[in-house]
Amino acid sequence: MQEKDLSALVSKTAALMEQLQRRSQALEQKQAEAAQALQQLTQQVPGLVSHAATQQLQRLPEAVAAKVEAGVDAPVEQYEQRLQAAGVQVQQSADTITAQLQSLQRIHHGIAWKLSALLLGTLGVLLAGGGWLSWQYRQDIRNNQISARLLEAYNRSDVVICGDSLCANVERNGRKFGDKGQYLPVKPR
Repeated sequence: MQEKDLSALVSKTAALMEQLQRRSQALEQKQAEAAQALQQLTQQVPGLVSHAATQQLQRLPEAVAAKVEAGVDAPVEQYEQRLQAAGVQVQQSADTITAQLQSLQRIHHGIAWKLSALLLGTLGVLLAGGGWLSWQYRQDIRNNQISARLLEAYNRSDVVICGDSLCANVERNGRKFGDKGQYLPVKPR
């Protein structure tokens, strides 16, 4: 029985070896196919990576530009809005200043006319006052000239105060003056 068992064992071992060999060949073939596919894939990877990178690099400027534009548009728009608001405020301020300047010009012209009228009025009053003073002084000078002549005559005459009146030393033989000849010349001193 041992021989029979041994022969069955050898036949089973041979079948098992044959099966193992077939599986090994199938695995070797699959491994060869996988190696060949891997080699083809290895050869294709640089091309695929290059193609994908090229596509991505072609899209990158557009994407970056879109992102930059989106990121810049909002601040630029806000800046433009603030700039427009500041422009409106500057224009309103300029309009207000222009209106105030025009108002000040009207006030200035009004004051200038009033001041001119006041100066002309004052000049008229001064000229009228000067004329009146001149006339008054002329009258005073005339009156004082008469008084001066009277004082000169009084100083040359022999006249003194007697109580509340004047007394004179007259020339009795002198020429007589007045409507009725009632005045006689006073003797000189």
